[in-house]
Amino acid sequence: EDGALLDQSWFAISPADREKFREFRHAIALIVNDTARANGYPKLGTDQAVPVARTEEILAYYRRELEAVFGGADPPQYAIYGHIGDGHLHVNMLPKTEDKFRAAKALLLEFAVQAVKLGGTVGAEHGLGKSKAHLLRLQYPAEVLDAMWRIKLALDPQDLLNRGNLFATSPLLQPA
Repeated sequence: EDGALLDQSWFAISPADREKFREFRHAIALIVNDTARANGYPKLGTDQAVPVARTEEILAYYRRELEAVFGGADPPQYAIYGHIGDGHLHVNMLPKTEDKFRAAKALLLEFAVQAVKLGGTVGAEHGLGKSKAHLLRLQYPAEVLDAMWRIKLALDPQDLLNRGNLFATSPLLQPA
């Protein structure tokens, strides 16, 4: 009634079906990682989420941009999978050349910008760490980031925990 693609969908009704789903989901990640190793470049992956109502829009955006960079590659040089039911898709780009690697790095930033434009977040499940911490500036103004620093310092005044994982060395921690 709502236009679902029943003949293109896989439904898990029994515990055995759910186990097949779990195995399938984990196999995708293994294949992506093995492909990246074989290609000789690290995979470049996203962890953005958008409001569920915007999932179809972000998926179309991802596909359009990925095809512009990686279209026609055989085997494909990207995979999109994840948690479609909550607007949280993972895009994994698997470049095989330096040019494609640079293009994929640029797409990481573009994808984060688009997620924020759609009311989403730059990090949803796996965190941002050192390599994607700069994306927070796309989502939050400087005063919010400063407030985050102050909360961290209130809980960890010597900056001993996860040093540099989300925030670079804070000016608040420098000697006066």
